[in-house]
Amino acid sequence: QQNIGAALKAFVDGYLSGSNKALMLGASFSQQSQVIAELARYYCVTQIGLNPSPDLSDRTRYPYYFRMATTLGISVAPVVAMTREFGWKTIGLIVQDYAAFLSVTVGLEAALALHNVTVTKAGYTTDPTVALSSLLKKDLRIFVAIRAMLVEDSKKRLDCVIKQLGAYGPKYQWIQIGLPATTRLDLPNSGCQDSDRLVAMEGSMETDNDIDDPTAEHEIGITGQTREELFEDFMRLHGKETVDPEQTGTVGFDLRFDAISAVAMAINTTLAVENYASDPVDLNCSDFKDQVFNSVRSLDFNGLSGPVKFNSKGERAAKVLFYQIRALKRDLVATYDPLTGDTRWIKSPWFAGGSAPVDSPRILSKLVHASLVSAVVSGGLSACGACLTLAAMAVNLWFRKVPYIRLSSPIVNTIIGLGCLLCHASCLIMTFNAYMGSQLGLCWSQLLCLITGYSCAFGGILAKTWRVHRIFTNKMRLTTIKDWHLCMVIAAILLMDAGLLLALGLLDSPALAVKRLSEQDMISDGAVVLHKLVVCQSSSEVLWKGLIIGMKAVFLLFGIFFAWETRTIHVEALNDSKVIGICVYNTTVMGLIGVVLEFALPIGSVDLRLVLLTCCINICSATTVLLVFGGKVGGQGVLTILKDRSVRVADASAVMQSRQPTTGYEHRSGE
Repeated sequence: QQNIGAALKAFVDGYLSGSNKALMLGASFSQQSQVIAELARYYCVTQIGLNPSPDLSDRTRYPYYFRMATTLGISVAPVVAMTREFGWKTIGLIVQDYAAFLSVTVGLEAALALHNVTVTKAGYTTDPTVALSSLLKKDLRIFVAIRAMLVEDSKKRLDCVIKQLGAYGPKYQWIQIGLPATTRLDLPNSGCQDSDRLVAMEGSMETDNDIDDPTAEHEIGITGQTREELFEDFMRLHGKETVDPEQTGTVGFDLRFDAISAVAMAINTTLAVENYASDPVDLNCSDFKDQVFNSVRSLDFNGLSGPVKFNSKGERAAKVLFYQIRALKRDLVATYDPLTGDTRWIKSPWFAGGSAPVDSPRILSKLVHASLVSAVVSGGLSACGACLTLAAMAVNLWFRKVPYIRLSSPIVNTIIGLGCLLCHASCLIMTFNAYMGSQLGLCWSQLLCLITGYSCAFGGILAKTWRVHRIFTNKMRLTTIKDWHLCMVIAAILLMDAGLLLALGLLDSPALAVKRLSEQDMISDGAVVLHKLVVCQSSSEVLWKGLIIGMKAVFLLFGIFFAWETRTIHVEALNDSKVIGICVYNTTVMGLIGVVLEFALPIGSVDLRLVLLTCCINICSATTVLLVFGGKVGGQGVLTILKDRSVRVADASAVMQSRQPTTGYEHRSGE
């Protein structure tokens, strides 16, 4: 029984009476063993015990104690080696409040600290829910559990708590020390189902050793028989004489047999060099007792439980076994030799994610590109718009001398068409940049095409609207405005654009920059994938966009003013004056929508930005082409072209004199 007083009495009665004694066996319980071992050092009595208490490894207090059983402390070095094997630097340690686990916990923490491994510990008594939850909140992925399952709450066993909290799968790894009993099935009075334990513990690891593991195979030792054979003979001859007649297995029997064998061999070795005298009784230290101690310390033989050899702490140098749990069965994957410190892998361990999980999130980068679908949609629309524009420009140039076309200033119309074509080209470049990744040269090309195209297209519309306004609102004198006047207006706008772009290039030239987006992905092994986008931008991006948009807005305001002022003018000689006004309103509306989209859409919405912005530009450009050129190449326009194809107009003023304006104003215009 676990009674310290009974142990002390047994020692006094046994040691202080009778003949001289230099070696003893026992005791069974930890507190009894510690008391006797501490007392025995004052008499230099060597003690061989079976108790696994880690405290008995303290040679300053128990210098004469030799342990035939193993302790949990032998798992410390192998677990540290495992963390180094997979590069784990952050560990969650969950420990059950159990006296036998105190020493191994302190030793493991100290050993991991020596190897710069950060340990976060949480303890529990019977319910590990709170402890594990606190560790999971710190995003820990690698766990070492020191536990004895049979003393946990039957409904809150760690196996099932792991399942409940989701601490399993590709991003987690568990290593268990102690008495986890993971492979025990159909536990009585358990609210923890084997099906849940199967899921939670799949791929976890636990340590054992070749001494305590009943399935471990050993070489046949000094008895010439296997463990099973000798146990069968012993039970047949002495089964009724054992303290526990119900013992039916070799567990424990092998350790007791090896302890008796160690005693016998140590005594034989000692008697070969020292004489034993039973009288007179000598309770003090002696050469004989020292020789017994040295004989035990130098033992080296193969016993039933494996090799018997003690280290400097009086412990057996057992080989540690790493088992991996697969379908609630143990699968040996590695061994650790404490004498050499080497880990030998028997087979590659299995991991749910295909590779060992990481102790903290791996940060991966992913460059975001436009999808193929959005690229096809935006690129297809841009290409269709460009083809439409080219066709309209070709008709405009081919029939430029036909009166119906010539009266509409075909040169200016060609510039408008060229501007719309450049806008479609900017959309194609934008699509290529979004799908293939931004390139600095293409960024400049996109900017130049868009700004120049807008200035050409809207500049031509603005010039034609200004001409109509100038002719019909100047009452004092006749006004002559020729095509080269309109071209000078367009050139002035382009010159301002050139100055602004030159200032941008010299003062704050755009460069490629990588922007981290707020969106991120989590892959199976717990790695975090950060989304990044390559963009072209200058350091004062908002300022330059404001200057460009502000300058274009001023032109829009003038265009709106001229269009509103000339909204009631209908002159056949200026056959597209009303259409030009509609183009101004169209450009204004689409321009406002484009500005809102540019600043409102998140930069990470690559597909949405690409499709909406290109659609906005393409629709505005295509609508302008249809309004400017559509009336001349379709419907009544075709009939007029065919009818007037042979007619030559030498001067537009003659046409205007023969066709009275609806406003009643006298005027003269040269186009």
